[in-house]
Amino acid sequence: MNEMNHMNAPWLHQEVLGFDTETTGVFTSRDHIATVSLIRRTNGEDAPLYWVINPGVPMPPAAGRVNGLTDEYLQANGVDPRVGLEEVAGILAETMLRGVPVVGFNVTFDFAILEAELKRHGLQTLHQRLEGQLEPIVDPLVLDRILDRYRKGKRNLASVCTAYDLPLRDDFHNAQADVAATLDLLYAMSERFPELLEMGPGEIMRFQAEGHSQWAQSFNEFMAARKPDFHPVSLRWPQF
Repeated sequence: MNEMNHMNAPWLHQEVLGFDTETTGVFTSRDHIATVSLIRRTNGEDAPLYWVINPGVPMPPAAGRVNGLTDEYLQANGVDPRVGLEEVAGILAETMLRGVPVVGFNVTFDFAILEAELKRHGLQTLHQRLEGQLEPIVDPLVLDRILDRYRKGKRNLASVCTAYDLPLRDDFHNAQADVAATLDLLYAMSERFPELLEMGPGEIMRFQAEGHSQWAQSFNEFMAARKPDFHPVSLRWPQF
């Protein structure tokens, strides 16, 4: 593809960076990152990067059953967190500074735990590196809730891939596999909803933020009517 055609291509067909983590749990205040996968997709070609990080704490059995990571593997193959996390944060910051979208499924969790880990290890956070401008970010989970609001069923990565007629993988919850599947999912979504390709980075951020707020308000009302002790979902997106 020549430079002119490249510049005229929709944003999704130029460059995006997929992002996913596997962790010791789901609490950003106390859990740790064990692996990180980034896949830079440019003109349909993938350039993957992968880090195994020694979290310094045992992998809980429940988390290990999901992600397949063992203490022995992480200790034998994991790099020092300060080294791995600094490399990951540097790539993410450089990418977003160029206006290239970072793509992840429920990616606010991955960003939130990365920010917590960077603080924990005395490294500059993404907020500090980007002076608070953490964008553009594209989350197919948020988009799916907006674009296909009334579809019944689960909204995990495997279920949403099925809804968009993508073949199921047998290695979900592996960070590399999840990133590749998420990028494929975003392509499939753009074919079903081509209006996504017409939005610029700022537009798609606003579209997701406004759509998430509407979804969260409806979800909170639905859950509060059934569970009085329900803790409401934040109306704000992204949440880190």
